[in-house]
Amino acid sequence: MAQREEETLMVVRLSMWKALGFLFSKIMITFLAVLLVVGYYAFFVAEDPMLHYFTYFLFGLYLIVYLTYVFRVRKRRIELTTKRIIHKQGRSIKKFTFIPLRQIAAIDVQTSRMGRRFNYGHIIFKTTGMTELSFYYVTRPYEVVDEIFNLYD
Repeated sequence: MAQREEETLMVVRLSMWKALGFLFSKIMITFLAVLLVVGYYAFFVAEDPMLHYFTYFLFGLYLIVYLTYVFRVRKRRIELTTKRIIHKQGRSIKKFTFIPLRQIAAIDVQTSRMGRRFNYGHIIFKTTGMTELSFYYVTRPYEVVDEIFNLYD
């Protein structure tokens, strides 16, 4: 029996909605509220130039934290090949996770109301070794699952 070669069928990037969700998370909202209070005090109440610089520093820190998160999320993707699923992540330090298709026992897809509207969701693969691999904020999750099912047919 001839063994077929492995070819890439689909490449899916993780959705940017995760980055927007992080922007509105409790930590970032609290940090932004502190920044606004300090900024208001620095520019309208106190005339101390050091407070102005401190406010600029806080705003820069806020932008650095957020943009680092956005670029980290953007470098994650899922590749579906004829033999396995490959999860790649990282820019400077690469991390790969391989799941052979023959070891997948179950696939769960979870989408919220916003996820259905903007076409993203979570895919959870359960393997025969009872290991769960979760991919959150996947763009077009139902197309990915349909493509996997087409490989089984």
